[in-house]
Amino acid sequence: MRPWNDNMEQTPLYRQEPKYPTGAAKVGREGSVQLEFTVTPSGFVEDIMILNPDQGKAFQNASIKALKQWRYAPKFVAGVAVPATS
Repeated sequence: MRPWNDNMEQTPLYRQEPKYPTGAAKVGREGSVQLEFTVTPSGFVEDIMILNPDQGKAFQNASIKALKQWRYAPKFVAGVAVPATS
């Protein structure tokens, strides 16, 4: 990959929205999930961590499944792609 400039932060290129868990929708349950992850030098998402584990597994699983599909233009430092945490 070639950077737009030599020092830039990771930039989202594609985001897949999570699917609302069917079981939660049927009973009117709401939820949210906060995640931390690493964007690799090739723009893929790795090392996903759940920051609010008190939320239900259904919301966590749907969020992780969607996040694994996201793609980024990676972070560049001095013109070299490097891993970055988001």
